Amino acid sequence: NHEGILAERDRINQRFRVKPFRPFLNITQLMIFSNNQEYDSANVVPVQGAFYATIAKDRTFFNVFREKDPNILRESGYNDLVDNEVQKKILKHRNCIPIREDPAYRTNKSPLTPTNRIITSMLSRRRFLFLLRYAFAYVEKMVELADGTKVEKLEKHIIDRKIKVMEQEGVKFVTNADIGKDAKSKKLVEGFDRAKGATIITSKPDEVCGALSAAFESGMTVLDAKGYYSGMSKSMIYFVVNRFQIAKMKDIVHEIDPTAYITICEIADIYQANQQN
Repeated sequence: NHEGILAERDRINQRFRVKPFRPFLNITQLMIFSNNQEYDSANVVPVQGAFYATIAKDRTFFNVFREKDPNILRESGYNDLVDNEVQKKILKHRNCIPIREDPAYRTNKSPLTPTNRIITSMLSRRRFLFLLRYAFAYVEKMVELADGTKVEKLEKHIIDRKIKVMEQEGVKFVTNADIGKDAKSKKLVEGFDRAKGATIITSKPDEVCGALSAAFESGMTVLDAKGYYSGMSKSMIYFVVNRFQIAKMKDIVHEIDPTAYITICEIADIYQANQQN
């Protein structure tokens, strides 16, 4: 449909609020939604692609998945298509033999389609066991209701991808560290935890925002801007990053818009009314 994957997201979020669905939803660990199309970069929120999510009481977030391991399909053993005779038996059982001649049927059998890629990657025995053991987390979040009151809610999140993204950016995870002895608190705050504010002036705001949102899984603010000397209309994007993300952010922006103007400033504190920091 016209709304693509967003329509399915809205439908599942409505089901979360229906009490009879809760017993089933409560035992659901992972959900995958796909319209079997590649991710689009034309929209800030993608309307097509293959996404994964967890359950929630009110609403869930659809996460983009991109496989980094080029060997995963070969190791899965799914590269070899199902034997023709087996296909015939399955189609006959489903009373669907005529679709064998449909080009879409041949295309969808490929292990390289967006839907089959995410299923193979995330639902392999090794990967899914890792998700079950380490990657599902319940997070307490402070949210503001429509009447202005604030309440704490427990939401389930998949943290594995976020950790991988942070590791790729240079963040190191250290356990059993004695803050003050093994690492000075001042160094941690000033050297690692300090946020940066990026201001981006560009003539391609939709493409830039879409790429940044997909890469960093965070929001941004877009304002209308106008060049003083040129008089040209442009957009100003305000985006908060950490120091490990700056180089990647600049590469993404300048790949889309080589003429984009970027400034970086230090941020002392961040306050969010509807989220727990």
